[in-house]
Amino acid sequence: LHIHGGYLPDYKGSTTNYYSLIEENKIGASAIFLTKEIDCGPILLRRKFPAPIDRKDIDHIYDSKVRAKVLIETLNRYVDEGNWSFELENNVGGETYYIIHPVLKHLSIIANESLL
Repeated sequence: LHIHGGYLPDYKGSTTNYYSLIEENKIGASAIFLTKEIDCGPILLRRKFPAPIDRKDIDHIYDSKVRAKVLIETLNRYVDEGNWSFELENNVGGETYYIIHPVLKHLSIIANESLL
């Protein structure tokens, strides 16, 4: 069981929440069972969350918070149902992202400041 920091299958790979902030102004988290392919296991649960007001804390606070929420919801569902149910077994498609360039990361963090 793995909680990926991104809304699957749309955002696979690394630092995906910065890309989703740029594209959708949201971040995501997805509960999956791992397979040999990167972020391609069957999806148990996935959620989108609004961008935090203070985007400087995404890596250290907000990402962990939304992953924890998805983990708790996934485990509660397992306890309630007594088995693993899948939201999406065929986790194909989407884009695989790599470590975001520092300039793009900075732009995704300051984007909300320009809206104030």
